[in-house]
Amino acid sequence: MQLPAAQLPGKWSAEALGAAGSAHVLTGQIALQLTEQRLALSPAFRQRMAVLFPGDPLPEIFTPPARIHGSIALLPIEVRVHYGIGPLAALIGAALALAAALIGAALAYGRGRRTYLTVDDELRIVHTRAGLTQAVFDNDGNQVAQLRTTLFGHQLTGLREGAQVRLGR
Repeated sequence: MQLPAAQLPGKWSAEALGAAGSAHVLTGQIALQLTEQRLALSPAFRQRMAVLFPGDPLPEIFTPPARIHGSIALLPIEVRVHYGIGPLAALIGAALALAAALIGAALAYGRGRRTYLTVDDELRIVHTRAGLTQAVFDNDGNQVAQLRTTLFGHQLTGLREGAQVRLGR
């Protein structure tokens, strides 16, 4: 008897995830083969017939043919495999976590940030967003540096020589 176990999908396949919480059905068949048969009527059956029909010969319908020496019977079977909901729940959880991470990154990228700069010993508060580069000017209106903002912090670039600019208080 061979079961179609080789045709079963893996628990992370699309078929298994689609059947999560229910059964995946595979059809097959069992072949029963009888060989070297010798069919004959039992003596008890012959006696009962003789009591019912005294003196009558047994009809040919009750006599098994001599040419039958074997037979094959095919019985249909169904293999039902029940897949748990665990892999599907894990996949949904991973998709939700990825969506939450993307939304969180978008919010972190878009929110405004406040930065403290000291230019020529004067404290300034600069409002900026991630991904932007802003020019920093001194009291005379000359550009002395550029403030670059990323998701992870701030950086001063393009400092003019002799300028007194620093991040923080």
